[in-house]
Amino acid sequence: MLSLALPVTIVVILDLGALAVLTGGLHLDGLADTADGLFGGGDAARRLEIMREPGVGAFAVAVLVLMLLLDAAALASVPVRGSALWLAAVCSRWAMAMAIWAFPYARSAGLGQPYRASVRSWHAVAATALAAALTLPFGLTGAAALTVAVALTALIAARAIRALGGMTGDVYGAVGEITFAGALVVVLVLS
Repeated sequence: MLSLALPVTIVVILDLGALAVLTGGLHLDGLADTADGLFGGGDAARRLEIMREPGVGAFAVAVLVLMLLLDAAALASVPVRGSALWLAAVCSRWAMAMAIWAFPYARSAGLGQPYRASVRSWHAVAATALAAALTLPFGLTGAAALTVAVALTALIAARAIRALGGMTGDVYGAVGEITFAGALVVVLVLS
């Protein structure tokens, strides 16, 4: 409805702001902490320590700004924002569920550890079936968005396993934010 009175760029920023508020900024915080941890120096223990520190570093700021700019640019450029938001939300949440199920956890404790400890294979099957059903109406675009989500999740997981010894709650948030952007770009390219 805001599109009737405001330019699309303003509406897109409000859309992204609303998503941040609805998630409590948790995934953006995870992206920031992951950027500092994965691109900062030191061994796995030091990187995990960096991720727990309350402040943010240069990598966090740069990655957050660039990711939000990418989201805004892609969302402002797609013909149907509602469909793009839907696909990006489904793909990103599914990617987080798959990351929790498929990859080892790096810490013995942490915010993401209870999720990791309680996940079962049937959860992954159910999440995949639901994601497939919710993206099926979008045909090739939906399938491509899910495929990009798989590829991006695998890349992030490979880097996290090398640098940290596994995933963390912050990395799950980063998976969500990065696959959200990836799905938006796929929708843009295929529209």
